[in-house]
Amino acid sequence: MLLLSQQSTHNDILEGSEHMLKAKYFYDNSHGWIVISEDIIKLIGLNADDFSSYSYFRVLNGKLYYALEEDADAHRLMRRVRARNMTIDIKETNDGYTSVIRTWSSIELLHTYKDYCYSGEQPPMVAAE
Repeated sequence: MLLLSQQSTHNDILEGSEHMLKAKYFYDNSHGWIVISEDIIKLIGLNADDFSSYSYFRVLNGKLYYALEEDADAHRLMRRVRARNMTIDIKETNDGYTSVIRTWSSIELLHTYKDYCYSGEQPPMVAAE
């Protein structure tokens, strides 16, 4: 199932010309998500750290897709698309009572955190008062 297609190249986007992206908006009885490939997210200058733990991800046919929740993360995507002089065509799909997207993994698993235990950059300890 193809969820998103891109009709431009890296160089085109850097030149700032008009571009059209295609995505799908999946929704169930209580929520919705824009599903978009990680490749497109990177091309518009975002990454997993830019989205809340309420969004999801999944690998489909060897490609990573994000399902960006509609309340905040989808709006962040749309603001960036407009800022980059791009447009996005979003087709809607009603997933019925409960969307299968709810079974995807939380995007929080892709967030980068500084691991003080293994990096050797542990913050100084403060003596108890």
